[in-house]
Amino acid sequence: MRLKSKLKLVCGVTALLILTVVAVINKYTPLLRSPDEYLIVFSSRLASQAVWLMTAISAAASIYCVWTTVLLLLMFSLTMKILPKHIVFQLVAVLAATEVLNALIKLLVGVPRPLLGHAEVQPLSVGNVLHIVSMMSFPSGHVARFTVLSAYLGCTSKAVAVLLYVLLLLVAVSRVLLRSHYCVDVVGGFLLGIGTSLTINSLLTNYRKR
Repeated sequence: MRLKSKLKLVCGVTALLILTVVAVINKYTPLLRSPDEYLIVFSSRLASQAVWLMTAISAAASIYCVWTTVLLLLMFSLTMKILPKHIVFQLVAVLAATEVLNALIKLLVGVPRPLLGHAEVQPLSVGNVLHIVSMMSFPSGHVARFTVLSAYLGCTSKAVAVLLYVLLLLVAVSRVLLRSHYCVDVVGGFLLGIGTSLTINSLLTNYRKR
Protein backbone atom coordinates (compact mmCIF):
# COMPACT_ATOMS: atom_id res chain seq x y z
CA MET A 1 0.00 0.00 0.00
CA ARG A 2 1.46 3.35 -1.07
CA LEU A 3 2.03 6.26 1.31
CA LYS A 4 -0.84 8.32 -0.15
CA SER A 5 -3.23 5.39 0.17
CA LYS A 6 -2.06 4.73 3.75
CA LEU A 7 -2.58 8.37 4.66
CA LYS A 8 -6.12 8.28 3.25
CA LEU A 9 -6.85 5.14 5.27
CA VAL A 10 -5.50 6.65 8.49
CA CYS A 11 -7.49 9.88 8.00
CA GLY A 12 -10.65 7.94 7.13
CA VAL A 13 -10.42 5.64 10.13
CA THR A 14 -9.61 8.61 12.39
CA ALA A 15 -12.73 10.44 11.16
CA LEU A 16 -14.87 7.36 11.89
CA LEU A 17 -13.34 6.99 15.36
CA ILE A 18 -14.07 10.64 16.16
CA LEU A 19 -17.62 10.07 14.87
CA THR A 20 -17.95 7.12 17.25
CA VAL A 21 -16.86 9.22 20.24
CA VAL A 22 -19.23 12.05 19.30
CA ALA A 23 -22.08 9.56 18.83
CA VAL A 24 -21.54 8.04 22.30
CA ILE A 25 -21.42 11.48 23.94
CA ASN A 26 -24.51 12.57 22.01
CA LYS A 27 -26.42 9.46 23.05
CA TYR A 28 -25.84 9.76 26.80
CA THR A 29 -25.71 13.52 27.35
CA PRO A 30 -27.26 16.64 25.75
CA LEU A 31 -23.96 18.49 26.21
CA LEU A 32 -23.21 18.72 22.47
CA ARG A 33 -26.77 19.81 21.67
CA SER A 34 -27.08 22.52 24.31
CA PRO A 35 -25.44 25.32 22.24
CA ASP A 36 -28.29 25.00 19.75
CA GLU A 37 -30.73 26.47 22.27
CA TYR A 38 -29.18 29.87 21.57
CA LEU A 39 -29.79 29.41 17.83
CA ILE A 40 -33.49 28.61 18.03
CA VAL A 41 -34.78 32.21 17.91
CA PHE A 42 -32.26 33.32 15.30
CA SER A 43 -32.75 30.28 13.08
CA SER A 44 -36.53 30.52 13.30
CA ARG A 45 -36.49 34.14 12.11
CA LEU A 46 -33.99 33.54 9.32
CA ALA A 47 -35.61 30.32 8.13
CA SER A 48 -39.06 31.94 8.07
CA GLN A 49 -37.75 34.72 5.82
CA ALA A 50 -36.03 32.36 3.37
CA VAL A 51 -37.70 29.02 4.01
CA TRP A 52 -38.11 28.31 0.30
CA LEU A 53 -34.38 28.86 -0.31
CA MET A 54 -33.34 26.74 2.69
CA THR A 55 -35.72 23.98 1.58
CA ALA A 56 -34.39 24.04 -1.99
CA ILE A 57 -30.76 23.84 -0.83
CA SER A 58 -31.61 21.03 1.57
CA ALA A 59 -33.45 19.14 -1.17
CA ALA A 60 -30.30 19.13 -3.30
CA ALA A 61 -28.75 16.71 -0.79
CA SER A 62 -31.83 14.54 -0.30
CA ILE A 63 -31.54 10.81 -0.85
CA TYR A 64 -33.62 11.07 -4.03
CA CYS A 65 -31.64 13.89 -5.61
CA VAL A 66 -28.17 12.52 -4.78
CA TRP A 67 -28.94 8.96 -5.86
CA THR A 68 -30.57 10.19 -9.08
CA THR A 69 -27.40 12.18 -9.84
CA VAL A 70 -25.17 9.18 -9.12
CA LEU A 71 -27.26 6.78 -11.22
CA LEU A 72 -27.24 9.26 -14.13
CA LEU A 73 -23.47 9.55 -13.78
CA LEU A 74 -23.21 5.78 -13.84
CA MET A 75 -25.36 5.55 -16.97
CA PHE A 76 -23.44 8.27 -18.81
CA SER A 77 -20.08 6.87 -17.70
CA LEU A 78 -20.96 3.50 -19.22
CA THR A 79 -22.12 5.04 -22.50
CA MET A 80 -20.26 8.35 -22.92
CA LYS A 81 -17.29 7.87 -20.58
CA ILE A 82 -17.80 11.14 -18.69
CA LEU A 83 -15.98 9.70 -15.68
CA PRO A 84 -13.85 6.54 -15.31
CA LYS A 85 -16.07 3.55 -14.57
CA HIS A 86 -14.15 2.52 -11.46
CA ILE A 87 -14.61 5.99 -9.93
CA VAL A 88 -18.38 5.91 -10.42
CA PHE A 89 -18.63 2.34 -9.11
CA GLN A 90 -16.59 3.39 -6.07
CA LEU A 91 -18.93 6.34 -5.55
CA VAL A 92 -21.95 4.01 -5.63
CA ALA A 93 -20.29 1.62 -3.14
CA VAL A 94 -19.24 4.40 -0.75
CA LEU A 95 -22.63 6.10 -0.94
CA ALA A 96 -24.43 2.82 -0.22
CA ALA A 97 -22.15 2.10 2.75
CA THR A 98 -22.73 5.63 4.03
CA GLU A 99 -26.52 5.22 3.85
CA VAL A 100 -26.39 1.95 5.79
CA LEU A 101 -24.05 3.33 8.47
CA ASN A 102 -26.13 6.49 8.75
CA ALA A 103 -29.29 4.47 9.41
CA LEU A 104 -27.54 2.20 11.95
CA ILE A 105 -26.04 5.14 13.86
CA LYS A 106 -29.39 6.94 13.92
CA LEU A 107 -31.03 3.85 15.44
CA LEU A 108 -28.24 3.32 17.98
CA VAL A 109 -27.97 6.96 19.12
CA GLY A 110 -31.74 7.52 19.09
CA VAL A 111 -31.85 11.32 19.42
CA PRO A 112 -35.05 12.79 17.85
CA ARG A 113 -34.85 15.77 15.50
CA PRO A 114 -35.08 19.27 17.07
CA LEU A 115 -38.49 19.83 15.45
CA LEU A 116 -39.88 16.85 17.33
CA GLY A 117 -38.75 18.17 20.72
CA HIS A 118 -39.49 15.61 23.42
CA ALA A 119 -42.14 13.75 21.47
CA GLU A 120 -42.29 10.04 22.16
CA VAL A 121 -40.83 7.79 19.48
CA GLN A 122 -42.61 4.54 18.66
CA PRO A 123 -40.89 1.30 19.71
CA LEU A 124 -38.66 -0.09 16.98
CA SER A 125 -40.09 -2.93 14.90
CA VAL A 126 -39.46 -4.47 11.49
CA GLY A 127 -42.38 -2.57 9.99
CA ASN A 128 -41.39 0.93 11.12
CA VAL A 129 -37.58 0.93 10.82
CA LEU A 130 -37.48 3.49 8.01
CA HIS A 131 -39.99 5.72 9.81
CA ILE A 132 -37.95 5.65 13.02
CA VAL A 133 -34.73 6.39 11.10
CA SER A 134 -36.40 9.41 9.46
CA MET A 135 -37.27 10.79 12.91
CA MET A 136 -33.72 10.50 14.27
CA SER A 137 -31.30 13.38 14.18
CA PHE A 138 -27.69 12.18 14.52
CA PRO A 139 -25.92 12.16 12.11
CA SER A 140 -27.21 14.25 9.21
CA GLY A 141 -27.78 11.99 6.22
CA HIS A 142 -28.03 14.98 3.88
CA VAL A 143 -24.58 16.23 4.89
CA ALA A 144 -23.07 12.73 4.87
CA ARG A 145 -24.19 11.83 1.35
CA PHE A 146 -23.34 15.26 -0.08
CA THR A 147 -19.88 15.00 1.51
CA VAL A 148 -19.36 11.72 -0.35
CA LEU A 149 -20.58 13.27 -3.59
CA SER A 150 -18.28 16.28 -3.12
CA ALA A 151 -15.27 14.11 -2.25
CA TYR A 152 -15.56 12.12 -5.47
CA LEU A 153 -16.83 14.65 -8.01
CA GLY A 154 -14.60 17.37 -6.56
CA CYS A 155 -11.61 15.47 -7.92
CA THR A 156 -12.65 16.26 -11.50
CA SER A 157 -11.62 19.94 -11.32
CA LYS A 158 -10.90 22.72 -8.84
CA ALA A 159 -13.93 24.72 -9.99
CA VAL A 160 -16.25 21.76 -9.41
CA ALA A 161 -14.62 21.12 -6.02
CA VAL A 162 -15.14 24.73 -4.89
CA LEU A 163 -18.77 24.72 -6.08
CA LEU A 164 -19.57 21.43 -4.37
CA TYR A 165 -17.96 22.33 -1.05
CA VAL A 166 -19.74 25.70 -1.00
CA LEU A 167 -23.00 23.82 -1.61
CA LEU A 168 -22.05 21.37 1.15
CA LEU A 169 -21.64 24.25 3.58
CA LEU A 170 -25.01 25.68 2.52
CA VAL A 171 -26.67 22.27 2.95
CA ALA A 172 -25.26 21.99 6.47
CA VAL A 173 -26.48 25.49 7.36
CA SER A 174 -29.93 24.86 5.85
CA ARG A 175 -30.40 21.66 7.88
CA VAL A 176 -29.73 23.55 11.11
CA LEU A 177 -31.82 26.60 10.19
CA LEU A 178 -34.77 24.40 9.23
CA ARG A 179 -34.43 22.74 12.67
CA SER A 180 -34.07 19.33 11.08
CA HIS A 181 -30.72 18.87 12.83
CA TYR A 182 -28.53 20.10 15.65
CA CYS A 183 -25.13 21.55 14.80
CA VAL A 184 -23.44 18.40 16.10
CA ASP A 185 -25.50 16.36 13.62
CA VAL A 186 -24.06 18.12 10.59
CA VAL A 187 -20.56 17.69 12.02
CA GLY A 188 -21.34 14.00 12.47
CA GLY A 189 -22.62 13.82 8.90
CA PHE A 190 -19.39 15.32 7.58
CA LEU A 191 -17.27 12.90 9.64
CA LEU A 192 -19.33 9.96 8.37
CA GLY A 193 -19.12 11.07 4.73
CA ILE A 194 -15.41 11.84 4.73
CA GLY A 195 -14.61 8.79 6.85
CA THR A 196 -16.34 6.30 4.56
CA SER A 197 -15.03 8.06 1.43
CA LEU A 198 -11.37 7.97 2.47
CA THR A 199 -11.46 4.51 4.06
CA ILE A 200 -13.27 2.67 1.27
CA ASN A 201 -11.42 4.58 -1.47
CA SER A 202 -8.09 3.59 0.06
CA LEU A 203 -9.06 -0.08 0.41
CA LEU A 204 -10.58 -0.37 -3.07
CA THR A 205 -7.69 1.49 -4.74
CA ASN A 206 -5.17 -0.80 -3.05
CA TYR A 207 -7.18 -3.89 -4.07
CA ARG A 208 -7.41 -2.65 -7.67
CA LYS A 209 -3.64 -2.21 -7.95
CA ARG A 210 -2.88 -5.78 -6.87
